[in-house]
Order: sequence, then structure tokens, then C-alpha cells
Amino acid sequence: AMSLASLSTGLWSLLGRKRSEKCPRTFAVDPNGNFLFAGGDHSGPLMSYRIGVSGLLEPLDCYMVGVFPSWVLPVDLK
Repeated sequence: AMSLASLSTGLWSLLGRKRSEKCPRTFAVDPNGNFLFAGGDHSGPLMSYRIGVSGLLEPLDCYMVGVFPSWVLPVDLK
């Protein structure tokens, strides 16, 4: 599920839903805030999403990283 927190009230609102891997557990956002990575606890793939200006996620690629990925650390290689 995608949600947005209001800076003025602190209340959360639902933006929408995107398909993810079974039991998504590991999450990280790249240093520039443009991409989200989510690892499936029981299935092994790492899903990548583009974060739109509205906060909505656009699915990009799926990377097989092995079972039980425990953490993700995106880095800027420039």
C-alpha cells in the first residue's frame, strides 16, 4: 500500500496499492529519493520502483538476489 502523511495534521491517507513480492520486508530509498527498493522475505527477489512526484510508485525491474535478503543499501555511483 502507498500512503501519504500530511505535514500539517500528521494524518495518513491511502494513495493506492502496487503488487509486491510475498512478505516484503527489506526497504530502502535511493539517496536522491527517486527510487524505492523492496526485498521479499520468503521469495528472494528485489523489486525496484520509480517514485513519482505525487509519491506513487511505478514498477521497474525485479532482481533475483537470493532467499531472505536482509538489507538494501542504494548508493550514488557518480
